[in-house]
Amino acid sequence: MNRVLYTGAFRFPDGDAAALRVFAVGKLFEGVGCAVSFAGWESRDQNYYEYKGHECYSQAEFRETPKGAFARLAGFLFRGTRTVKWLTRNRRFDVIVVYNPPALFAAVVLVLCKWWKLRPILDTTEWYDGGHLP
Repeated sequence: MNRVLYTGAFRFPDGDAAALRVFAVGKLFEGVGCAVSFAGWESRDQNYYEYKGHECYSQAEFRETPKGAFARLAGFLFRGTRTVKWLTRNRRFDVIVVYNPPALFAAVVLVLCKWWKLRPILDTTEWYDGGHLP
């Protein structure tokens, strides 16, 4: 059985529409015999929790309080670093699906998957207009 980790820019389990999409796609993986875990970028009191029989790991990548322009830019560019650190300590997955990731995070996950002989999957739902960027 393949172990799938679904991670990226969503607030699991019900913090935004992306979480609903991610859970639905995760159920498709489950339907073909995979065990699916989620590592959303929401903040929670505890890092680990369970949702409808799935292991979930809150990564707290999204900023919770307003910050200055430089901090926002750095946060945008380096978002995903907590998840990468967590992945290096939790190497028990066969497939890593990244949802709407920043480019740097996607590149790092791709390299890690190549080194660790994992299968990467990119789930991108939209193309951003320059005006949407910070």
